Amino acid sequence: MVIESIMLAREERYFRQRSLLKTFKLSLITYSVNFPGSNKNTELAHFIFSSGLADFEKAGIIYVYREIRFSPAGPGAYFIVDAEPLQLKQKLIALEESCAYGRLYDFDLFKPDGSLISRRDLSLPPRKCLICNGDWVVCRKENRHSTKELLAAIEAIHEKPS
Repeated sequence: MVIESIMLAREERYFRQRSLLKTFKLSLITYSVNFPGSNKNTELAHFIFSSGLADFEKAGIIYVYREIRFSPAGPGAYFIVDAEPLQLKQKLIALEESCAYGRLYDFDLFKPDGSLISRRDLSLPPRKCLICNGDWVVCRKENRHSTKELLAAIEAIHEKPS
């Protein structure tokens, strides 16, 4: 039942993204936390999410609309921005790579037409896994690491002085 509610919440996020893109006809940044397991709404997940919002604000990215939602898939935010997409993606990557919890932030950028801008579009390597430093997407899709291992890695990041 929990997995079904997470999947339904992810589907709702997708439709909200499409609605915002259609309404504003500008680029869309989505933000969530890479948090393993079926409970995406732990105190730590919300702390990391709040840290990401604060880091986003400090980065000085100007947005015309912001929306924050909480669901079984975890906390999430939407930002509508009127900026050049590739430069904006570079800022988001810098944010993910320079902040204390940046490896746990998941900022995605969609152009007004709904297409996703990836690290590959900037000729950058994929994000690294928290455990083995391999390709994060591959590790996640192949379930190479247990939830317990991933949570331990997140706790280690949280306990490390910044």
